[in-house]
Amino acid sequence: ESATDRQLWGRQYTRQTADLSSLQDALAHDIIAALKLRLAPHGRQPSRRASDNSDAYQDFLRGRYFLNQYTPDGFVQAIECFGRAIAKDPQYALAHAELANAIGTARFFGYLPPDQSDQPSKVAMDRALELDPLLPEAHSARAKRAFFYERDWATAQAHFERALELKPNYAECRIFFALYHAAHGRRERALEEGRRATEDTPLFGLIQAAYALVRI
Repeated sequence: ESATDRQLWGRQYTRQTADLSSLQDALAHDIIAALKLRLAPHGRQPSRRASDNSDAYQDFLRGRYFLNQYTPDGFVQAIECFGRAIAKDPQYALAHAELANAIGTARFFGYLPPDQSDQPSKVAMDRALELDPLLPEAHSARAKRAFFYERDWATAQAHFERALELKPNYAECRIFFALYHAAHGRRERALEEGRRATEDTPLFGLIQAAYALVRI
């Protein structure tokens, strides 16, 4: 119920345990549709961060699992999983964004050659932003590309800030924003962003390692 004591949702769902993932998708889809006028003013379409295809969603989850390992094999498998998710649901904005993040991060660590990874990463990033201009992960991918490869500082900062405005607890994005500030000699700001990232996701090894670099 809302603060005005009016019931906003009353639909019932009956699914088997094995269908929990599809229940999640259905519930999210229906709630967004029911609140469409509130969440999407001026005729804006609902976000494609979720997928109606449960198989695509499962591939996406596997991709996130492998991406979080931050290993050469993990990047390869993450890229494959996100690719399968997109093949099953080409409109899956979040899968496009995370594919761009996976390719870009693997390239940053030297696991993918630039001449083979640059264009696929850009295509995925552009498609994610086209499908959902309000997707934090897509803005994070754009920010990292501008920071690490294009040396376009204004674009990098704008997209880092936009991603964190849309998702303040986005620790992966925030730790790279900390590195961005450190690279520009803004030590206090870098330390603050790094501290916030570690507080949001304290057990993520990458974030702890990057924060250690910031503190040097």
